[in-house]
Amino acid sequence: MGKLHDITIPPDAASIVDALEAAGHEAWVTGSYVRDMLMGRIPHDLDISTSARWETIRDLFSSQGFKVYETGTDRGTVTVNTGAHLVEITTFRTEEPIEGTRIAFQNAEHRKLSVWEPSSRFRFTNSVEKDLLRRDFTMNALAFNPNCGILDPFGGVKDISNETIRAVGEPSERFWQDPLRILRAARFASQLGFDVESRTKEAALASAPLLKHAPAQRIEAEFARLLQGDHARQAIMDWIDVIGVFIPEALPMKGLDQRTKYHIYDVLEHTAYTVSLAPQQRVLRYAAFLHDIGKPEVFRIDEEGVGHSPGHAAAGAVISEQVCSRLKLREDEAAEICTLVGAHDDRISPTPRSVRKALRRLGGNVRMLRELLELKKADALAHAPEHQERAAIAEEVGLVLDDVLKKEAAFDIKDLAIDGTDVIARGVPAGPSVGAALEAALDAVIDELVNNTRDDLLAFLDDRIAH
Repeated sequence: MGKLHDITIPPDAASIVDALEAAGHEAWVTGSYVRDMLMGRIPHDLDISTSARWETIRDLFSSQGFKVYETGTDRGTVTVNTGAHLVEITTFRTEEPIEGTRIAFQNAEHRKLSVWEPSSRFRFTNSVEKDLLRRDFTMNALAFNPNCGILDPFGGVKDISNETIRAVGEPSERFWQDPLRILRAARFASQLGFDVESRTKEAALASAPLLKHAPAQRIEAEFARLLQGDHARQAIMDWIDVIGVFIPEALPMKGLDQRTKYHIYDVLEHTAYTVSLAPQQRVLRYAAFLHDIGKPEVFRIDEEGVGHSPGHAAAGAVISEQVCSRLKLREDEAAEICTLVGAHDDRISPTPRSVRKALRRLGGNVRMLRELLELKKADALAHAPEHQERAAIAEEVGLVLDDVLKKEAAFDIKDLAIDGTDVIARGVPAGPSVGAALEAALDAVIDELVNNTRDDLLAFLDDRIAH
């Protein structure tokens, strides 16, 4: 990584540290802030750990006129609003094993446990070293104090310099304490491009089944960040067996030779490459990961030895719905992901008529069509080099879309200059026939047979009814 950067903290955070120390307590900046500063990255969170108990922290800063929120007192955390930042302050904690928990979990299949039973409980402590000992990885087990400098009991600075993700202490113990750390290792590898140290990776892979008992929302949060990482392609390939614990439908993609001149990668390699080429947006990266997940289900080889995956997009949309439900994604995100997966293989020509029809299929959702074009482009660029022409077509379609949007046009029934009341007034009985008439009117507008004006559409209806 080269030379590491100096650590600085904002004046208001320094004032918090000073106030705690003046009151007779230790105080250190901990967590991702220290790591990110050393790496020259912009930190997003600033956390302070202290020997003071949360009640003391609350009273100290409330008396100084700060707004203090009891955001996690069960774990010793309060949040101080300095006016410039929201700073989480947490009492030093240590982990203590819960006797018998590991045995209980090893019998989980027999007991049919549905949730993970933690193998340790925390207790408050006055030792910052004990607090750092419970952290997941050495690069996160760092503390900084403006007066004392960096506290690095486990070699985290060296590991950052060597771009290494290493568990604190015994790796298997870290993963038993919190199975999400398994996926966090993969997520950090994706975000930072670091290598996971061999013992840590070996323990993570061996402990992967523990993820079956982790909360779905926490799994989803880590996986989404993995997908959006700068190094997602390699992370997906390296950690597919871990991903397969919560998305088992992805495992058959591994090693599936597509047996076609259009592909030089197996389905998983193609998928990982597509993810890396897609914009780093949550929904798009999910759609990229899931876009070919239906291929193993429909894959067949013809008499000439050529592979085909008919209907894989539709099959993938069904699987995607199951995955999104399992990971408890928001309904609107899940619907969008499934739509993109189901439509990713649709043919859209760079003509106004084709673009209008595509918009109609998407309910007039321009943003989703643009996302679909990004997905199609990434998918095409992950094909064999001599068969990437669909990427250029997607670019052309985007330009045509821009032109289409400059004109007053209708892409959905609600965009028409008439509505169901007008149809009924023409003598069409209320019910499905009204919708059919409006659909026909929209088709005529999209095909540029009729202008989207009230007079022209009413004339179209009269003619349709007459015939």
